[in-house]
Formats: sequence, C-alpha cells, structure tokens
Amino acid sequence: AETVYKGSDFISTHPKQDSLSFYSTSAKFNSEKKIIKAEGVHYIKVADAIIFPENNQITILKNAEMIPLENSKIITNAITKYHEINNAKVKIESRKSYTGSGDYIYIGGDSVKHPVHFKEISVNPSSETVARAEIIADDYFPLSPKFYFRGNARLRASRKLLEFDGGFRIADACQTGP
Repeated sequence: AETVYKGSDFISTHPKQDSLSFYSTSAKFNSEKKIIKAEGVHYIKVADAIIFPENNQITILKNAEMIPLENSKIITNAITKYHEINNAKVKIESRKSYTGSGDYIYIGGDSVKHPVHFKEISVNPSSETVARAEIIADDYFPLSPKFYFRGNARLRASRKLLEFDGGFRIADACQTGP
C-alpha cells in the first residue's frame, strides 16, 4: 500500500510541465522575487519514477523553474521498484521528463556490492527512465569473481538487470611453471 501524505497539492499551470504536481505540508512565497520554497515534499512522481528530494524541500523560481535537486533519491520504476539511485542530482522538467546523475549499487556474481555512477539519467520516448555509466579498467568492476569489466552499463527501469556493453579480462593472475 502506498503511503498517502497530507498537505497542499501544488499543480503547475506552465504549458511545458504537463501538470507537474506534488504535495507540500508548508510553503513560503516571496512575492518580490517570485520564489516558492516548499517543505514537506516527500516525493514527486515524474514519468515512471518516484523522486525523493533531500530534506523534503524544493524551490521553484519564476516561470515555474524548479532548482535542481541535490542528494535526492530516485526509485524506478514506480511499479516494480527494481532500481534505486542515490546521491542524485535531478533536474525536473515536467511531469513526464527529468534528467540527472547519481549513484547505484550493483550486486555482482560475487554477492558483493559495487558502486556505479550513472552520469546520464533521462526519460526515453516511452516514458521509461534510462541511465548510462562508463566503467573504466581502473574501476576493477567485477561481473563475477573471475572477470573484470570495462565499458558501458545501461539501466532501463522496466528491466531488473543492468545491460553491459564492453569487454572483460580475467581477474586471476596467470600462473607460470609447474
């Protein structure tokens, strides 16, 4: 069951934001600077994701521009909840679109947690969150206990597993002699 938070429902009337909305328990409006500071914003639904702002706070500037969120969390997709991205920087553009970057924890074949930094997070034309990370050889990123990977890792919100495109090398040192 989804937790329902109480508060005021803010709905954007900006034509490019597709009725972007969120609940806020309190908000302050600076009429001189045209800035809204909303608190108690537990989450914002954007495309197939749920975005959790740091400290439950957001700031909206003139012309409905939301200041990019820092240190936020993204759960995607909202139904399967396959993926969690933390320490995310997120620019919410509309009810159907956002971009950003953030950190993901991959659990490999060795059952050990390995960090992946997605430099590009966005929404594809099917309203699905997608992300791309570049993994370099110096990361020593294991796909299994025996193989290190380098290349690109891709996330699609509808798929439980990441997709890897690149090369690998054997993790064990070669042995010589008898």
